[in-house]
Amino acid sequence: MKKISQLLKRLCAPFVRDLLQQFRDSSCSATQAAEQLQVSKRRLYQLFHSYLKAVGQRKAHQWSPRLSSGARRAAWPKTVQDLVVRLLKAKPPCSYSLVASECLRRLHHTVDRATVRRFALQATGLPLCLYVDFHSFFFSHLPGAHTQLADSLRFYGVSLRFAPTPQAKGKIERGHQFWQKRFPALLAADAITTLVEANPLLEVLRRHHNTMEQHREIRCTPQAAWDQAKKESRWALRPAPACPWWPYVFSQRTRIRVGDDGRVAVGTQRLSVDAPPRSKVIHCQHPNGDVTVLQQPPDPEKMPVVLLSTRLC
Repeated sequence: MKKISQLLKRLCAPFVRDLLQQFRDSSCSATQAAEQLQVSKRRLYQLFHSYLKAVGQRKAHQWSPRLSSGARRAAWPKTVQDLVVRLLKAKPPCSYSLVASECLRRLHHTVDRATVRRFALQATGLPLCLYVDFHSFFFSHLPGAHTQLADSLRFYGVSLRFAPTPQAKGKIERGHQFWQKRFPALLAADAITTLVEANPLLEVLRRHHNTMEQHREIRCTPQAAWDQAKKESRWALRPAPACPWWPYVFSQRTRIRVGDDGRVAVGTQRLSVDAPPRSKVIHCQHPNGDVTVLQQPPDPEKMPVVLLSTRLC
């Protein structure tokens, strides 16, 4: 299996930063850190040296491993960062374009909305990394390529770490098997056949399991274990970003062609869209059963253009 040589092509910067901080705090050894990053110890110490320089400059939250080439963006002045944070935390929050406008009006600092969005995503509900197996849902056997799920997670800076052995994979599969045995049986017993009915039940079951059912190995509920981990700072979550692409990134996306009649196939129907005949658009199947047709795939530098939105039920 061919590995991708550049670290940033394999893992996202927030996960690398968190691991180097653990190494700095002696929470993990050099061997463990190098293994998780899949680099040599020599490369680990090169990264650590660069990270410590950023720490000394109070820019650790902006540090990222370098690619082989390319210019780096200069850090914002503290006055700009403070203003951006205050505007983003307002209720209701300011849009990215408004934040950029206010930076120019108040501080005469020019910044575009895409840069504001990237800054907002650096804040801390998203995980830093997910532990998965080599199922084709997660792993692409094409060198340098990502599956749609992996690509969607990378859009928000979430890395995937692949289980190296069958024994490690078994720990992942246990949770899947738990729900695969329970959920279909309940759906059949209650004659539930649509996503609109099934999704609320899944949420009720998840909350009940996490708060009421004691795990036989850890001798407490999953929620209690999670609360304890937070109390001991053994967790790494970031808030879910207020991003306009969020519902479309986490959908099943396929590229489809507009017919000569200006319509696209949505389920058993053909519906009109405001796009040229024979042009390609993005069909998004959402978990709740909704279908959206977009003008283009997710792009952090642009806003989504919705051509059609409907529900199949």
